[in-house]
Amino acid sequence: MEIYDVTVSLKIEWKVERRVDRKLILVYSCEQLIICEKMKKRRIVIVQGEQCRCRCIHQERVDAAHEAALASRENEKLATLFKAMGDPNRLRILWALDREEMCVCDLAQFIGVTESAVSHQLRQLRGLHLVANRREGPVLYYRLDDDHVRALIRLALEHLQEE
Repeated sequence: MEIYDVTVSLKIEWKVERRVDRKLILVYSCEQLIICEKMKKRRIVIVQGEQCRCRCIHQERVDAAHEAALASRENEKLATLFKAMGDPNRLRILWALDREEMCVCDLAQFIGVTESAVSHQLRQLRGLHLVANRREGPVLYYRLDDDHVRALIRLALEHLQEE
């Protein structure tokens, strides 16, 4: 097995393409530079970034994307939701609660962290309406808030398992 020390950087160049209705249309080109160091020999490999081979703007597509874009607040809330679900421990909690409701003690034992850490994670998940709870005497049981949460997790997993 060979071990490489790899450095990746992006070189981005901006230029003014044209002016439309007193707005500047900027176009950028991007090259991904991968500098690979192996046995103290350096070589630079230029990889084409994910860009078009020609520089043109399809304004009708840009306008359609603007019209269909989420409102800023919705976009932020959606990003927060995915960020919360992107934490490995929170995702393990959600996955465990997909099967049945569990208390903080059970979840802490399952994940291998303190009850305080689980409570903190559950507070965040509850604030995003991903989990709900119910009290039975001194025990607080948590469950997924609704079937949408279950569907989000399963759909993401299905996407990852595609070939």
